[in-house]
Amino acid sequence: QRIAFCEQQGMDRRRLLVDPGIGFGKTTQHNLTLLQRSRVWRGLGLPWLLGVSRKQIVGALTGESDPHRRDVGSHVLGILVDADILRVHDVAGARQALAVATGFTQAPLEAAA
Repeated sequence: QRIAFCEQQGMDRRRLLVDPGIGFGKTTQHNLTLLQRSRVWRGLGLPWLLGVSRKQIVGALTGESDPHRRDVGSHVLGILVDADILRVHDVAGARQALAVATGFTQAPLEAAA
């Protein structure tokens, strides 16, 4: 509905993205459900942004109470759900996590000996 509204207002679809709004008054279960159904966002045909950097959902999953120590978990969530855009605090750490995940998933398999 919001995508259609934006287009009706004259916004170019190429300038839109989807943000499921992780956090913002949702429970951990609400957020997990949104993340587990990430293919729905992909089905909208727009890039989607994931902003979980240091959020409570990472703390709930890891037991880490200090938000400044939740960066790694934030990066892992972004990779697992294959978000197009990650909002992060630790840019260097996110780049490294994405490079490792990409290198691993795109590495050719060795032929069986």
